[in-house]
Parts: sequence; C-alpha cells; structure tokens
Amino acid sequence: MNWLNNGKMNLLLVAILLVVFLLLPSISKAKQGCCSWHGGVSHCDTSSGRQVCNDGSYSPSCTCQYIPPDTESWGAKYRKNWKDRLNESAPKPDPIITKIQDKVFSVKDDYLASPDGFRERLIDQICDYLGADKIQVATEVYRWLLDVK
Repeated sequence: MNWLNNGKMNLLLVAILLVVFLLLPSISKAKQGCCSWHGGVSHCDTSSGRQVCNDGSYSPSCTCQYIPPDTESWGAKYRKNWKDRLNESAPKPDPIITKIQDKVFSVKDDYLASPDGFRERLIDQICDYLGADKIQVATEVYRWLLDVK
C-alpha cells in the first residue's frame, strides 16, 4: 500500500481512470445507431426505405426515404414513348390534300349513285374552289373514288 501514498502514482492512476471514463461514452456511441456493427452506412435503398450498411446488410433500426415502384409496365412505357416519338417525327399532312380528301369523302354517296363523269366534274370543282394543281386533285379523287361497275 506504499504505492498508494506515492503522489505521482495517484496522479497517474487518476489520469488513466479519467481518460478511460472520457473515452468510454465515445466508444459506446460508435456501437450505437445505424449500421454501427456493420461498418457504417453505405447508402439508402429507396425501394425498401432502409439504410444499407457497408457490409451489404440492411440496418435493423434505421430507415430512409421510400419511393414506391412505378406500376406502369416497361412495355406500356415503351409503347407510349414510341407513339410520342412517332407523332413528333411523322410528317404533317398537306392541308390542301386534307381538304381534297374531305370533299371527296363528303360526295362519295353521290358518286356511287351516279358515277358517269362524276369524278371529272368533281376535279374541276375542287380545282376552281381551292385553286389547287389539277394533277394533285385528280390523284386524290381517283385514289378515293374507285371505278364503279
């Protein structure tokens, strides 16, 4: 017990105990929290809403943002995107041709009732009305009003 009376030894003992007690909370904190026993947190797995530890396991106690999966199938997305791209790249119809076709479709029943010379008169009427090229008009008229027997 002689060493207890030694002032330097008492001071050394107190210093060692003080250091141990000061470091003890930080050591215990290192073993608490998200992935503390698994090497720390690596990242958030948003598909599960759980923290992933550095060793690849999921944290038993920590969560993160959960993002629900997209329920639209890949095929539906592909078809939708394909249609959008197709509509963007598709040539826009010539407004003159659209007007010619509208006129042809509006008189189709009249043509079927009385086909003799009908297409030729229609071509002249459309050319006068729209001021369109006669070949262009004739092409559309003969395309949509087929021969009637």
